[in-house]
Amino acid sequence: MEPSRSPRRSCSRYACTGSGSRTPGPTSARRRATRRNRSARARRRGREERCGDDAGDVEPHCGLPGAHEAAAQFARGGDGRRRLLPRRRGARPRGRAPRGSALVAGGAAAFNQVAERDLDEVMLRTRLRPMAAGRLTPTEGRLFAATLSAAGLIELALRVNTLTALVALATLISYAGIYTPLKRRTAWATLIGAVPGALPPVIGWTAARGALTVEAWILFGIVFLWQLPHFHALSWLYREDFGRAGLPLVATRDPEGRRTALHALLFTAALIPLSLTPTAAGMAGPQHVMIAGALGALFLALAIRFLARPCEARARALFVGSLVYLPLFWISLLATPAL
Repeated sequence: MEPSRSPRRSCSRYACTGSGSRTPGPTSARRRATRRNRSARARRRGREERCGDDAGDVEPHCGLPGAHEAAAQFARGGDGRRRLLPRRRGARPRGRAPRGSALVAGGAAAFNQVAERDLDEVMLRTRLRPMAAGRLTPTEGRLFAATLSAAGLIELALRVNTLTALVALATLISYAGIYTPLKRRTAWATLIGAVPGALPPVIGWTAARGALTVEAWILFGIVFLWQLPHFHALSWLYREDFGRAGLPLVATRDPEGRRTALHALLFTAALIPLSLTPTAAGMAGPQHVMIAGALGALFLALAIRFLARPCEARARALFVGSLVYLPLFWISLLATPAL
């Protein structure tokens, strides 16, 4: 005959009452609390990942440099006394302009990723983007893009001036509405895409001056020309990726790299004289001519090396050189006071 067990010994997961009935004990309660905590953490991770995916729709190379350029040109442009809208009490337009510009640029990039999700799926460098990976639906992407764009335009219109908001709107339309669909059809889309890419410094200038002056178009031209060798070097490095997506770029039809390097060299050569004009326009001092000239000579040397022997190492050197050139150019523009 099996000996009878005491109520306490027969209840490992439960606490026994004096009457022998079993009630959940501290061990069971701890397990339930652990399961609840795990569920809460999983829900929190899901929300964080969804927010991260939304943020991933914004390309940093599109938004952040644009904001920096706008901030730099705002600082150079003046005190903003001539405004289309009166300054509101307590407003800080020096912070509003780059922030609004970054929001609009981010919205344009997000619209671009919604439209190109099928292309991003087949390219190695873009297949993990939220839209391409399926972590966001097209509807969610459009809503996020529209929210960013609207927030940026409202910020610029109400806190800076209406002309700046209109230039930002032109940036959004030309990038998401013109460049993005043309990118699939023609290699000329590269030139068209350089237009919205060159408008952020114009946004900064109009935020400071409230007008589209000659100086604003000089800055536009400099950034426009800078983008082309920068992009040609990048596109040749990723020519197989772009070719897999079927994009009709110069690099995808140039396996030897000669035409791509020649295009990069021509636009770099055109950039150098234009980069010296801020001194003649009264935007910078004579020291800027020496600094910009030296920067341009180094940039041109990298482009010549790429043309002399197209290879990935020299294309990468040109690409990195372009990334170094632009911030140093802005520093020179800001650090050399006009006479």
